Amino acid sequence: MAQMVKTAGIDVSKSWLDVAIWPTREEIRVSRDAAGLALLIAWLGEREVARIGLEASGGYEREALDTLQAGGFEVALLNALRVRCFAKAKGRLAKNDRVDARTVAQFTAVMVEQVPPQRRRDLDELVELLTYRRQLKGWCTDCTNQLEHLRDRALRKTVAQRQAAFERDLAKIDTKLAALIAEHDDWSALARRLRTVPGVGPVVSASLVALLPELGTLSRRAIASLVGLAPFPRIKSGGRLTIAATARANATSRVAARPCVMRSIWLRCPPDTTTPPSPLSPTGWPARNPRSSSRPACASFWSR
Repeated sequence: MAQMVKTAGIDVSKSWLDVAIWPTREEIRVSRDAAGLALLIAWLGEREVARIGLEASGGYEREALDTLQAGGFEVALLNALRVRCFAKAKGRLAKNDRVDARTVAQFTAVMVEQVPPQRRRDLDELVELLTYRRQLKGWCTDCTNQLEHLRDRALRKTVAQRQAAFERDLAKIDTKLAALIAEHDDWSALARRLRTVPGVGPVVSASLVALLPELGTLSRRAIASLVGLAPFPRIKSGGRLTIAATARANATSRVAARPCVMRSIWLRCPPDTTTPPSPLSPTGWPARNPRSSSRPACASFWSR
């Protein structure tokens, strides 16, 4: 008699973990703390669960993921969009914690074919520094926008002081990022290799090292699809779109590709200074902006 393979799905919230097993449909809810995770490991072990799936949930899933992997389970961190599309394909429109856990368990059983990799805990500090740096850049931009419209001297002085403080913190974060990458030989070697590409500087290289650990281990087509640089057919409209599995890496790669695009356009089509510019192509239609297609192509090229 064939042995039943059981998979578990976990819906992660701030205080609770809702767990379901497929295909037996057993369910349990535990608290998201050390005691609850210990109870969960014992409960899953008694039922001989082979693999566990859970969705990324803004960082709340890290403790559960690390604890379950340390307990010897195969744990897959799933893309929430793919899980939701799977539920819609099943005709399952209801959405609550228990239903989501059951959907994740069934998705893990059907769609997760390979052994999930271990989470890169060594990248946590680098990711936190980059996240805080991105927030600081946003706050600096907010201050700049406020200064454009404020007229009160006291308010302008307050905002200017706050912006200066943010910029000092930004410089400190950049120093910490450089020091942290220099401490790891593999990170440093990868960062140096990435920076040989035009448009890739210290921040972009650090972002790719932290947010795209698959870089260098996947094929050129797989990495382009993961980052969201590969076009896919849009069935209804006939156009093409890109879908990113890692949105931050997608944004980083597109920003880095901008100088490559401008240089490529300049070399292929140098500006004609003898005739006035025309917004129309020779066919009478508006000329297509080469940046719209060149930037994903360049970013896809150097992400290989």
